[in-house]
Amino acid sequence: MDENDGFERSRGEALAELGELIMSIARIMRDRGPVDSRIVAVTELERLVIRDLYQYPGSSPSELSARVKMKSSNTSAILRTLEAKGFVERHPDQQDGRSSRIFLTDLAHESIALVQSETSSLLAALNFDGTELDRVVQAFSDFEASLLSESNV
Repeated sequence: MDENDGFERSRGEALAELGELIMSIARIMRDRGPVDSRIVAVTELERLVIRDLYQYPGSSPSELSARVKMKSSNTSAILRTLEAKGFVERHPDQQDGRSSRIFLTDLAHESIALVQSETSSLLAALNFDGTELDRVVQAFSDFEASLLSESNV
């Protein structure tokens, strides 16, 4: 007998289960770490900054801080660490010589490509068709944007 016989879970219960699954899968993937030895290990905060700079190349440190909801001192510390790892470089701002613009290096782009390949291979087991996958990606992108816009960090 199916454990759900005679029981239809509510939307709230299904969403709570989805949230638990997302958190569990994220933890497992994070703990699993990269398989490819060419991937340079980064912290969660470094990953957040790299992801933002991948989406918004040439950002100023203050623009970056605002988007990732971090204090400028914390962002500066992470940028120094990423510079030491060879992942970011600063270029003078052409409009404001007092400021700099941050760009990912070739090493960062190579590492991102390796991580994306591993992630894609791992998630291929989900067996979404193209339309389903596009809908899921859009839904999670919209949800992330909503959470970030509400955040007061």
